[in-house]
Amino acid sequence: MSSAAALARLTVVCSICIAVTALAARRYARAKGGQASSNTSAAAPAKTCVPPVTLPDKGGSGRSPGGHWKHAAKATSETLTPRSAYARVEGAELRDRVVVAMVGLPARGKSYLSKAVVRYLNLIGCPARIFNSEEHRKTEVRRSSRVSDPGTDDAIATRDQVAMETLDELFSWLRDATATTWLATGASGCACAIFDATNTTVARRQQIVARCADERPPVRLIFLESICDDDELLKHNYRLKLAKTKTNKKEALEDFVGRVKKYEEAYERIEPAEGVSYLQIHNAGQRLVASGLAGYVSTRIVALLHAIHLEPRAIWLVLCGQTLNDTSDIVGGDSPLSADGLEYARATVALLARRIASWSTAEKLAGTQHSNPAIISGTLRRYSPMIDMMRKQIQPTSVTRLTRLNDLCAGELESVPAESLHTEHVAEREARERDKLSYRFPGVGGESYQDVIQRLLDTVLAIEQSRNNVVVVCDRAISRVLWSYLCGLEPANIPNLEVVPGLMELRRAHAGWTCTPLEVPEGAARTVGLAGDSCLGSLRA
Repeated sequence: MSSAAALARLTVVCSICIAVTALAARRYARAKGGQASSNTSAAAPAKTCVPPVTLPDKGGSGRSPGGHWKHAAKATSETLTPRSAYARVEGAELRDRVVVAMVGLPARGKSYLSKAVVRYLNLIGCPARIFNSEEHRKTEVRRSSRVSDPGTDDAIATRDQVAMETLDELFSWLRDATATTWLATGASGCACAIFDATNTTVARRQQIVARCADERPPVRLIFLESICDDDELLKHNYRLKLAKTKTNKKEALEDFVGRVKKYEEAYERIEPAEGVSYLQIHNAGQRLVASGLAGYVSTRIVALLHAIHLEPRAIWLVLCGQTLNDTSDIVGGDSPLSADGLEYARATVALLARRIASWSTAEKLAGTQHSNPAIISGTLRRYSPMIDMMRKQIQPTSVTRLTRLNDLCAGELESVPAESLHTEHVAEREARERDKLSYRFPGVGGESYQDVIQRLLDTVLAIEQSRNNVVVVCDRAISRVLWSYLCGLEPANIPNLEVVPGLMELRRAHAGWTCTPLEVPEGAARTVGLAGDSCLGSLRA
């Protein structure tokens, strides 16, 4: 037999083998699919293609998470693979116990950075808490002039004792936090404790290293050093730190600067030779240095610090107006604004323009003026009229519309009449009442608040990174998540936060953000329940 004939026969044999293997794989997959459909509780979340149908013109049920249009065919056991009833918290699935020890002179932004890290980690489901050594000093010791001078033996001994007592409390909480996560989820979980103190000497940092090395189960130690040598930024930080001082401002500033100079005499920056894992942030975000980092929590902290800065600015969360679906008692959808919704939009934009003008005047007096704010919003039709009004009245520097800023998607329940929620979806309502944060709406595209949080993480970092003022036009679910993060509210309470019609004004403060709700009585905003229907409120709010 020639070599060509042998090669041809081998090719035929291989083709037959491939075909037989593919047939066996299809039969096996079909058999597994039948087993999965008979035990839906064990089925993994999956997506099924559904033949496309024509969508209704009044904002029908075609919206998936982030505003993409999905097929609107009726969901049945044949067209829809069941999804998990509840979303899982990413941080609870991982084992990562972390201690972050702050390093730096007073008024270098340590409190702001530590609180930002806590806000961000709590948002993503990793328990985090700050332990401040200053709060452990007794009143008479805290007021003692000897303690303010780092060079005296008494001051050093007192600070070391207080530091170790604070660390004992920190480790007690860390053990309890991860134990609670393990009992609730069956996974080891992650937790992060922040030791907020100056920790400006090598000797003190070595004490912390030694104490962490003795902890069981083991912990990961990261030093986070904030370095600032920009005179203008320091002046601004001093103003923020002494803003609430009731005594003479000038005298208070002189006294504070004098105490900082005493700390500077003993200050030793972190160097690679120390052999520790560390992050250094220079001049509020101008430069970030990372060394020896590993693990889930470290990765998240680095992402946040790449975005964060300490410059003064404002953020306005603007609730959008009532839609035609709201007036017709229809859940969700993508319908335009009603007449009352348009009236509300006009009044809200006018209020926003006045607040921005007031902010600009204050910035001119402080010498920190920004350009006009940037607008970010979702892509749904109901946001457009308000954005068009803002283009004319506040002349934004940019308008960015992102699908990730669209409202929470109710999946199979999008665009159903509110009446049907009383009779057809009682089980869904009861399931959501058990856990509003993690409950996921049924059907293709159905989301939970946990899902919304995950898709907003990049937006949170973009807002942190912006050096300009920002306006966010959104629905209640998005406003709740952003408000909870910026103000450090308990994530478990996100679904129950009361968002007033109008706007939420957030301004940069010494250790975070101050929040001022500004209500607009004219017209009507997006409704929580429809026409007083409390059943819908419990499902969608």
